[in-house]
Amino acid sequence: MHGQHLRCKILYKKASLAALSDEANAFLFNESERLAIADHIPWTRVVAERRTEFRGETVDLIPHALAHRDRLVLKPNDEYGGKGIVLGWTVDDATWERSVTPLWPSRSCAGARPAAARGLPRLRERHPALHRA
Repeated sequence: MHGQHLRCKILYKKASLAALSDEANAFLFNESERLAIADHIPWTRVVAERRTEFRGETVDLIPHALAHRDRLVLKPNDEYGGKGIVLGWTVDDATWERSVTPLWPSRSCAGARPAAARGLPRLRERHPALHRA
């Protein structure tokens, strides 16, 4: 049952990131937890027709996602290993629109485009070292 145990499965569910970063759930966390979430969890939302906050501004999620594909990535909620990911900045408008349209709203999550990796620890000759990308 590799990867299917509850303690493992929740870690690769993208909706768990959405639950943490969604302003609708902020009341569940104290101030220091909210700051830690903001610093370490990427902005993520389950794709659905709804209003949400993006960088301090209230937006309609679907129109916002359609208009800002260059800044967003779509990931299936229940996949891992890169399967089913759509990088908005790599596809045309028609492909992005088909991907964003919430035919299965609870099955995909939109997240902010990751920043370029800098200063990530990597193994060099079996020893941890700081590698600058």
